[in-house]
Amino acid sequence: MIKNVAAGDRIARLLIAMVIVFVIAMGFIEGPMAWVLGALAIVFFGTAVAGHCPFYKAIGIDSHSHDGTEHYGG
Repeated sequence: MIKNVAAGDRIARLLIAMVIVFVIAMGFIEGPMAWVLGALAIVFFGTAVAGHCPFYKAIGIDSHSHDGTEHYGG
């Protein structure tokens, strides 16, 4: 699997996932919305760790540096 998520993007995804988990753990969000956001946090965490985002691939975005260049789109 080719990485298509840049380091800054990966850090942002990890931070977003941590904020979502914190908000849910503190009880600010409950019920079905907590489940939906929890699933979103899992997706953000997984794509950050793997460095690959299937949605980015589907729409043609590649923000990961390949040989010193960054590619955005096609």
